[in-house]
Amino acid sequence: CCNHPYLFLDAYMPLDARERVRAAGKFDLLDHLLPKLKASGHRILLFSQMTKMLDMLEDWLTQLGFVFMRLDGTTKTEDRDVLLRDFNAPDSPYFIFLLSTRAGGLGLNLQTADTVIMFDSDWNPQADSQAEDRAHRIGQKSQVRVFVLVTMGTIEEEIQKRAQSKRGLDGKVIQAGMFNNQSTVNERREMLSEVMTRGYNEVGRNIPTLPEINQLAARSEEELELFERMDAERLAKEGEGVSRLMEDHELPEWVTAVEEPKEDEPEELTINAAGKSVRKRKEVVYKDVLTDRQFDMLVDHDDGATRLENFTAKKVAMHLGQRPDGDSDADVANGEEAGGGGGGDVKRQRT
Repeated sequence: CCNHPYLFLDAYMPLDARERVRAAGKFDLLDHLLPKLKASGHRILLFSQMTKMLDMLEDWLTQLGFVFMRLDGTTKTEDRDVLLRDFNAPDSPYFIFLLSTRAGGLGLNLQTADTVIMFDSDWNPQADSQAEDRAHRIGQKSQVRVFVLVTMGTIEEEIQKRAQSKRGLDGKVIQAGMFNNQSTVNERREMLSEVMTRGYNEVGRNIPTLPEINQLAARSEEELELFERMDAERLAKEGEGVSRLMEDHELPEWVTAVEEPKEDEPEELTINAAGKSVRKRKEVVYKDVLTDRQFDMLVDHDDGATRLENFTAKKVAMHLGQRPDGDSDADVANGEEAGGGGGGDVKRQRT
């Protein structure tokens, strides 16, 4: 899974928060970023499309001791207003607001937060843009930083490419159009030329390092120095020999174990009347139904009801192994043997 492999393990929840972090790159990034933002007084809106992912984030934040609140599609309307009021309060203790992208992306004013983290992206870039706009509201007094987390080498890279393509189309058609009464034809032409020649960075080519992430998250030189100092203290505490992510040799045996393929079950054999062993035939039910054309032809006919009744009775008799005149298949077979092959009139077509 692009978000976390433990999403597939319902019965497994590690008690060690560090194990949960080292199992997924996105959690490792948050583990480095969140303490720095907390120490510098920033507040976070964290969006995800999956409520199950929000459950895992909720458990992890509880282990770390961060105070947070959550809003998703199951949140009642009357509770939404209470959550917004408590989060935007001047003395609010809440550091992180967990939100689902669709439920928390519209109609919310969360201008007291200055950092937006998109844990996973939507195929529709407008859904992510609307979620990001929750912090860009009237009353925002701080610089807003938006972090979009993408796992390299996964489908998320393709999602980002599609989103960039759609945003580029929006820029060419809408923004470059400059649909207002003040812009001139030359200004529109210059804007369109700039958008057409503007290149987009390829996703996955330049993965930012921790120092680069510090520069992206810091709003001032003082914050950058604080972040670098926290990294140095963490490195001294953990040591250089420990990798940030879990390596192959650290994986549990039940993860790397290869499941043996199940052997095919032997076919059931039966003994027929001649004493020979034969395979048991699978029972197959064939339904004889009329097509629309056949039904219309029968109904439109003068004696359509009688013909339809006779047709149905014939099909039922054939399904029971009987001839329409009441003779069974056994009687027909006996008749054929007695007739010596001349009984062409007793043969019927099997369906």
